[in-house]
Amino acid sequence: MRKTKAKCPKCKSKDITIIETSNAYQSWIQTDGIINRNDGIMNHGDITSVDGSCNKCNHKWKFKCSQIDELIIK
Repeated sequence: MRKTKAKCPKCKSKDITIIETSNAYQSWIQTDGIINRNDGIMNHGDITSVDGSCNKCNHKWKFKCSQIDELIIK
């Protein structure tokens, strides 16, 4: 467990949900015109946003960071 500096900018609550969104894609290898749908490879892409949602006042916002690790207090 790690402590963060994240809090709701509206009510200052530290009871929030943090959502890190990324581009993800899945790929398959086709041989002789056939693919096995169960053998796909899932790849996580670049993080596109870090969003917050307050569990007390329901305020929603975007963090000014590129990944959740930037919110962790070291």
